[in-house]
Order: sequence, then C-alpha cells, then structure tokens
Amino acid sequence: MYKGLLLAGDVPHPPQPGEPPRDLPAEIIAQLCGHLDELEVISSRRMRTAVELLIDTGRDCEEDFARLLHEGVIVRPMKLYAFPTSQRVTIGTHEENEQFLEALRKITASSVRAAR
Repeated sequence: MYKGLLLAGDVPHPPQPGEPPRDLPAEIIAQLCGHLDELEVISSRRMRTAVELLIDTGRDCEEDFARLLHEGVIVRPMKLYAFPTSQRVTIGTHEENEQFLEALRKITASSVRAAR
C-alpha cells in the first residue's frame, strides 16, 4: 500500500528509440489524483501543482484545438507526438476544469449533431 510516495520503481523506464511512450500504472495515477488537494495546500503560492492528462477524443486534434480555443480553452494538440486524435490538458483550478469540461461537452455535442 502506498503512503503518498511515488517510488523510483513506480516510474516506467524511458522507452527505447522507436518505442511508444510508457504510461504510469493506473494505480499510481489514481493515487496522485487522490492527493491533488493535499498537494495544492502544501505547495507555495509561487509553485502550483500541475498534472497533465492526455485525452483521446477520437476526432482530429487540431480541429478540436481550434474549437476549444474559440471557447476560451487552451490545450495542446498532440498530432506532432504521434497522437492525432489527442489533446494534452493541464489540470487547473476547479473553475478552469469546469470551463474545459463544458467546452469539451459543447464541441462534442456539435460534432455529434453535425455527423447525423
């Protein structure tokens, strides 16, 4: 059982040239996400806790980027990193996260309506 520590053995070794990147194990991600409030409290005002997520929407990431930007949300399209349908999203404040989720819902809903 982990006690709030990320151990060296938890982090996957860097991939060899040509290999895809390696993810942290799901239990480590869950553990870190479970402690975000605590990390925010113990970090100084000059240092903000940041966690990034890679979200695969199944749609062209550059189109999603433009549509999210139009909604006031900045993400990083990951096409240049061999993830053509993914965005990198940094977890922000509660309000920023809600803004992102609402914008994602909006562009997803409009994509679904356009496809029908």
